[in-house]
Amino acid sequence: MSEAQLLQKIASDLDFLKTKIISIEETIEDIDNDLHHVKPEY
Repeated sequence: MSEAQLLQKIASDLDFLKTKIISIEETIEDIDNDLHHVKPEY
């Protein structure tokens, strides 16, 4: 694998991870909002 291919793969993997992290953050925010309705101090 050439250096350019390796860098492309790393960039692709980082983009995938960024997308996953954003999704996880949104899910956590939804859970937090749901918990707040159940117990406001959350």
